[in-house]
Amino acid sequence: MYHIFFIAKNNAKKQKGDIITLVVLSLLSAFMLYTGAAVLTGLSGLMETSADEHNTSHVYYWVPEAFSEELDERLAQVNGVREHETNHADRIVTQYRNAKDNSGEWSSFDFFVGAYDETRTINALGVDTSALKDNDILLPYYVKMQFPVGDTIEFKFGDDVVSYNVAGHVEDPLFASPINISIYNVYVSQSELDRLIEAYGNSFVIGESVKFRGAENVDIYGLRDDLWDVYQAWKSEDAVRANCNELEVNWLDMKGGGSFMTQIVMAIFMVFALIIMVIAMIIISFSIRNFIERNMKNTGILEAAGYKTSELSLAIIAENVIAALLGSVAGVALAATARTALGTVVALICGLPWNQSYNYLVAGITVAWSVLLVAIVCVVSTRQYSRISVLDCLKGGINNHNFKRNFFPFENSAAPIPVTLSLKELFGDRRRNIALTLIIVIIAISTNVGFAMVNTFGGQTNAILKLAGLEIPNVQVTDTRQLRDDLENIDLVDEILEYYQADPTLTAGDNSAVINCDVYDDTSLVKNNMIIEGRLPKTEKEICLTKKAAKQLGVGVGDIIYIDYGDKHVDYLITGLDQKINHMGLKGMLTDEGALRFLENQDTVMYYIYTKEGFGYDDVADEISKYTSSSVDNSAKIVTETISTVSNSMYIICYVILAVTAMIVVFVEILLVRSKIIRERRNYGINKALGFTSGQLIVQTMISNIPSIIVGVLIGSAISAPAASELMSVALVFFGMEKIEASVPFYGIVLTFIGILAVALITSLMCSLAIRKVDPVSLLAEE
Repeated sequence: MYHIFFIAKNNAKKQKGDIITLVVLSLLSAFMLYTGAAVLTGLSGLMETSADEHNTSHVYYWVPEAFSEELDERLAQVNGVREHETNHADRIVTQYRNAKDNSGEWSSFDFFVGAYDETRTINALGVDTSALKDNDILLPYYVKMQFPVGDTIEFKFGDDVVSYNVAGHVEDPLFASPINISIYNVYVSQSELDRLIEAYGNSFVIGESVKFRGAENVDIYGLRDDLWDVYQAWKSEDAVRANCNELEVNWLDMKGGGSFMTQIVMAIFMVFALIIMVIAMIIISFSIRNFIERNMKNTGILEAAGYKTSELSLAIIAENVIAALLGSVAGVALAATARTALGTVVALICGLPWNQSYNYLVAGITVAWSVLLVAIVCVVSTRQYSRISVLDCLKGGINNHNFKRNFFPFENSAAPIPVTLSLKELFGDRRRNIALTLIIVIIAISTNVGFAMVNTFGGQTNAILKLAGLEIPNVQVTDTRQLRDDLENIDLVDEILEYYQADPTLTAGDNSAVINCDVYDDTSLVKNNMIIEGRLPKTEKEICLTKKAAKQLGVGVGDIIYIDYGDKHVDYLITGLDQKINHMGLKGMLTDEGALRFLENQDTVMYYIYTKEGFGYDDVADEISKYTSSSVDNSAKIVTETISTVSNSMYIICYVILAVTAMIVVFVEILLVRSKIIRERRNYGINKALGFTSGQLIVQTMISNIPSIIVGVLIGSAISAPAASELMSVALVFFGMEKIEASVPFYGIVLTFIGILAVALITSLMCSLAIRKVDPVSLLAEE
């Protein structure tokens, strides 16, 4: 084997640029591939580890304080409950901000305010509270970047502003991300909570969290269903209970919903890693074919000396596999050193710090995958050896004479000499230019999809809202149905949509599940909904399900499904299937009339209020406040706060993609220009002897690749612009997402074109400066 590695070593010396490019691309690909795969495989462990540390509840209820004790006693008797506990969680929708925010703008959100000095064994805070003071507050880990320890957070209660010192952050696996349930759990001292209730009691809904845990390996869905049946029976016993505000969640749904957005981000990250690997494979194939053609005489000598073509192929495979191995190992090693930065990005999205150790199995698979892929490409590319005879090799190959048509003879060309030379090369080496064009097409597609990703997930009115089914009215307020008449009399109000939720049990044959259903009085006004098949419900006997819920129940459009709620058993026709990410993708939609078929009464609703064109929240908030004592909320600000960290993480991912794209363009251009200079060194010397200046040859070399790059960018943009949604859907199909509404912004196409072209020109110029060192006299001496 020594002779194989000896040849491989000498081959590598002749292909330093190619080998370095392969090492770098393997490093980048392995880094991104490992990062995405490690996060995807470690997400469940991340959530479960945190849940174990905080003894997270399997089933959680929030109810008004008047009902909590009785509910706890009733549900604690359910078979399978091992632990149960109640704690204060007073609910308020209020405005808040960081005191150091120079803009002075307030954001509005929904809060559960608890006491950090209250005893907790379930959903433990995991923070030492012994040294905390009355003006200290604990915030969710999700907002750690916005409110670091030591900052001051301000809350607005009516005309009063109350300030607290941020003393720490609480990891809450159940409410880790507001994308799942748009609520922040915050904690102050018991004495401070009592003072707030006494001073601003009208702004709060006094409530308690009622928490339950089963055995270690309990069937959480089974426990949830058993508790839910008893809960529904308990509610039906009293009209006041039946109409009370409530919240019910279970650990599995919250775990899945809380990690889903992270899965989407990491899936996209892995897709770009695979794109880099595809580019690397194209470069390897091109480099091998180029190397074989340049070394015909050496190949002939080696074959004449007794070397088999299989041995020569093995030498090329060895050098490239070793390069890929070194790059891949360096990539996964770099990922190990970047765990802190990775944890920051994950925490931005899912609201929990990364707590998983380095995944050696994923690292090994990543390295093996990269090396195997390179080996396969090398085996295919080196088959060219078997098609070349020893005689052809010793003659230097048939390419010693160019039989191709000369499209640009000097005597007939009106273009400057450097341009004419570039055009000759462009049409004379079509295979190289096709390979370059293909590489640039892939780079342009990946860059444009990166811009589409930011445009889709990075703004306020974006696909996140449709994926979560979040509406953005100008104003939202919760009150009784009697408020509607007053709202309709306000001149600036254009549309009003009534909304609430219900959690009935849906049954189809032997399959059943508790499905959280959005209920609207007029589904035609619903704007942020992503229909996969069929349509939204319009009548009282129709229902729409998410595709995931329909799959779990084994039903589809046109099927009949039954709802069980208390003693009611009613049937519905499935009119459509849509797609949502919250509640673990298990959602339904009903009309108000449809929900009232099984609900005894639903007098309290949330009003989504849309103003007339040109007007907004500030124009109608005061007028609406005249008719209600409830909080009048700015929906846009609430939604902005909900998705802001996801948007920030998308920007980070996009910047990484753009940086990687720039590096790929640089290395590809270095590879092409350096190999051209080495291959054409004799021709450069002849041209200089004929009177060409170094400047002319540099310009000719610089612009020789530009037509292929321009064509590649244009083709890539043409493909990605209309197909962005399909490309992103392909990336996410394994996570149950069948449809993404994405578009490449015009500025993204422009920046992609200018950026790739500028980087290519600058890199080509820097590499082409080596032409100045070519000396015709020394070349003649060598001959």
